[in-house]
Amino acid sequence: PANCHVVGVSMGGHGALRFAYYEQESFSSATVISAPVFSHDAARKQFGGLLGWLIPYERIWGDLNDADAVPRGADPFIGWPEDAGLRSKKLFVAWGTGDSDGIQKSNELFVQELEASGLEFTKQVYQGDHKWKDWKHVIADAVRSQVAQ
Repeated sequence: PANCHVVGVSMGGHGALRFAYYEQESFSSATVISAPVFSHDAARKQFGGLLGWLIPYERIWGDLNDADAVPRGADPFIGWPEDAGLRSKKLFVAWGTGDSDGIQKSNELFVQELEASGLEFTKQVYQGDHKWKDWKHVIADAVRSQVAQ
């Protein structure tokens, strides 16, 4: 896994965090760019009402109302700060000044949690929107950061 890196952009960033949790032996780093990074509690609140009828959030987060269905550590706000396997991985978190308020806030909260836990990681807030033209530069920065020894 020394040369394997998982990268996700937008909703794929959430997928990268989930993959990182469930397949820790398969990679050495994770990169999350412009992703909605929700704790399980935040996802439950966000999608528990009318929005939950429109978006099949169980397919994304699992059944968050069933504590046995989704492992506690799969919550990125718990897993990355507490899980020794995840803490040993390089993590790169980035979002843009033009991302939605929800994405910006969720990343800021995630970074605060990581900093409070003492986890070393790379954070990048880039000037740009939620678009590939802006992500391509961040992806290049992430690759350089993640593969550097």
